[in-house]
Amino acid sequence: MLVIHRILTAAVALLPLTTGTTAAPERAPEPQGVFRPYGAIAAELRQVAAEHPDIAKVESIGRTVQGRDILAVKVTRAAATTPDGARPGTLYLGAQHAREWITVEMVRRLLDRFVTGYGSDPQTTALVNSTELWFLPVANPDGYDYTFSGAPGARLWRKNLRDNNGDGTIGTGDGVDLNRNAGFRWGWDDEGSSPDPARDTYRGPAPDSEPETVALNAFERRVKPRESVNFHAAAETLMYGPGWQSTTGAPDDVMYRALAGDATGSAVPGSTATRLSDYATSNGDSAGQAINVDGVPMVVDEMASCYTAADSDPADAWSPDDCGSEFEFPDDERLIAAEYRRNLPFALSVAASAADPARPVSVLHRSAPAFTPHPFTTSAAGSGPQTVAVVARKSLGTPVVRYTINGGPVRSASTSPWPGGRVYGGTDNLYYDEYRGRVTGARAGDRVEVWFSASGQDSSHFTYAVTAAPAGDTLVLAAAGSTELTGSLAAAGHPGAQVWDVAARGAPDPLGVLAHYENVLWAVGDQAADTATTLAVRDFANEGGTVLKAGAAAADDDSTGFTRYWLGVDSSFTGTGATAFTGTGALAGTGGPVTGPPAAATLFDAISDTLPAARYPQFATRPAGTYTGLAGPLEPVAGSGMAAVRAADHEYARLTRTVDLTGVTAAQRPELTFALSYDTVGRNAVMFEAHTPGHDDWTTLPDALGATSSDAPPGCDSLLTRHPFLTHYLSLTPDGDDCAPTGSTGTWAGLAGESGGWHRTALDLSRYAGTKVEVSITYVSDVTLLGTGVLADDARLEIGGKPASSTGFETDLGPFAAAGPPPGSAGNTTAWAQSAALRRSAAALTTAYGAVLGFDPAALPADRRAPLLARLLR
Repeated sequence: MLVIHRILTAAVALLPLTTGTTAAPERAPEPQGVFRPYGAIAAELRQVAAEHPDIAKVESIGRTVQGRDILAVKVTRAAATTPDGARPGTLYLGAQHAREWITVEMVRRLLDRFVTGYGSDPQTTALVNSTELWFLPVANPDGYDYTFSGAPGARLWRKNLRDNNGDGTIGTGDGVDLNRNAGFRWGWDDEGSSPDPARDTYRGPAPDSEPETVALNAFERRVKPRESVNFHAAAETLMYGPGWQSTTGAPDDVMYRALAGDATGSAVPGSTATRLSDYATSNGDSAGQAINVDGVPMVVDEMASCYTAADSDPADAWSPDDCGSEFEFPDDERLIAAEYRRNLPFALSVAASAADPARPVSVLHRSAPAFTPHPFTTSAAGSGPQTVAVVARKSLGTPVVRYTINGGPVRSASTSPWPGGRVYGGTDNLYYDEYRGRVTGARAGDRVEVWFSASGQDSSHFTYAVTAAPAGDTLVLAAAGSTELTGSLAAAGHPGAQVWDVAARGAPDPLGVLAHYENVLWAVGDQAADTATTLAVRDFANEGGTVLKAGAAAADDDSTGFTRYWLGVDSSFTGTGATAFTGTGALAGTGGPVTGPPAAATLFDAISDTLPAARYPQFATRPAGTYTGLAGPLEPVAGSGMAAVRAADHEYARLTRTVDLTGVTAAQRPELTFALSYDTVGRNAVMFEAHTPGHDDWTTLPDALGATSSDAPPGCDSLLTRHPFLTHYLSLTPDGDDCAPTGSTGTWAGLAGESGGWHRTALDLSRYAGTKVEVSITYVSDVTLLGTGVLADDARLEIGGKPASSTGFETDLGPFAAAGPPPGSAGNTTAWAQSAALRRSAAALTTAYGAVLGFDPAALPADRRAPLLARLLR
């Protein structure tokens, strides 16, 4: 071990020093040619093996889509004659994503360090003699070479070169992300990978569809390295553990925290260290496959961005402004060498840890504890058994749980590995595992001290107090004293329900408290749930419990993905006006008037509308209720029809009506009112145009109810270029990058972004009294980033405060018509049309794990509340 620490100390000494000067040359230097195409890298790998035949051999682990060899170099004593995998191994992997050139240099330089240091540096020699090191600088040779081609957009190519559409050329829609193509949790959802070939994270048509993926997985299974690092760029983060579900830990995190670090410190200075699931979600990724299928531990080392490197030394010629993107690391030997040195101590510690991965060599001087108990302070077991758990090093054997009751004699019980729950657990456990046992013999009022033992070693101790066992099968997470709910639960066949006040007591422990119930009624009201409670409830559902989450804030702050993937909420909308709830589907026959608080209620869009249950059965979600008086933002506000125009680029779409106000006076205050819902994120806007037929007196009308603004729409300058007719209402400011709300004939009033559901809009037509006016609800766009479009419903012409005409767009556009763009705009690809709902929202959703309800059940009359709860709980 002393030899290993000498290696790490020497590596740390190579870290770059910060200079004190602030002067900077005027322009960046020319590229130095440090980064090279795959042909040069492959030639160098072969040359290394030829020049060091005693310790190195090169081999092809497979071929790419285009037939290139994927070359790796093995470095160990007597490499050619020693069977692969005979010694504790480490794999260094780079350029799985083509554009991440700095990773190739990282792996290539590591290789050079070991082969040139062998025989002269005692520490390096010791590692080469006792372990087996594999260097795979370019895991994606086709894609990597393409980034050197000079083709438009090629430098930022990420994927391999699979010609997905078979047209013989590489472009948008081609390629597969090799870090989303592996079989483990492949295509689990569309957040962690994409089914769209045009996306960078396209996962391919099937798991392991790509030869590069097959080659890497076969190599890992054959050689079985005990450690591996997958170098990427440019998030400057060390990551480990499960990635397919947000905020998810695993037993082997214990050794990764010692090896790579955590929020309190990172093994790579300047980088952060975290669980992969705390950074982002990914499925079909190489780390999950390596660990859970191939049996190879893996840490992802995301190296520095161009911006960080270019800003690292104020005295050099590089500036962040010289970076084309975060991935285009400066082609500068000094900066590349500095980044290599920054990551070197960690990389060496990984190789040093291969002899015993469960007890890694840490540049942070941390140890991986043999035991990590799951402590809690309260047990609701009463006189029944209480499950306890520990994460323990597997090499110690199966631990025994030890405990005392009220300071009495030590008792013992066996444990066994936890196989996992309905969705997660039982994975990422190569060297550590979770073991569970049961404490028996305690009663309410007792204090129990618990610890674990294995191979003569003991864990830390924890103590809990035992409370009376639950009188019923349901726990209410809500404010104390929720008598409306507990009384209704009794009437629903769940007597004895107890209330846990999260605000006062914190999150209930999933083993100590929640495991003693079958149901959790989580009444969040209008307050978003905290993360600790959400994770506890997710653990409860994972172990088989049924969850009902209820309240207007039921879908708020879903940072863990629990409400989305477990309770089926793809998106939500909170509004007012709901007067009644009617159960459908699994809740058919339930419901009633909404008579109590809260005033707001929430509608949900089911995730199965986005991730169909036939393809994603794990997320199967069913609508289970509607409101009277509150509609979703993409469905008619009344009846079954509405007018709609879909979001698209370069649109100027009008829904036009001519209003005859001949004989009407201004004093009668004629108004055109309608319900409006819009969702148009990007350089686009909604406006209400008006002019006298046959006259060029165009203007926009403000919403008399105050929703519109005179602020220029997003991307106003590009909108004016795309649609010059807008100069009737807008004019460029002198600097040319903003607009004033006045034009050649009128002024600007408009809407942008999202409406947050349906809102009433009123246009005052008094200025047109005594004549005719043409009014248009207009959607105008340049580039649409997100959004569905613009919807209108329940249009009324009111004169003197009384309805003169109305249309609900039930079968057609009525007195309105879809009008094309004005002169100067290109033709539209979409237009206003009569439409049914674009998407139906629901007041309740049900899944295999429970249900979500968009209002507090206490808002229903007591006699209607109990039947609803009886349907929702086990």
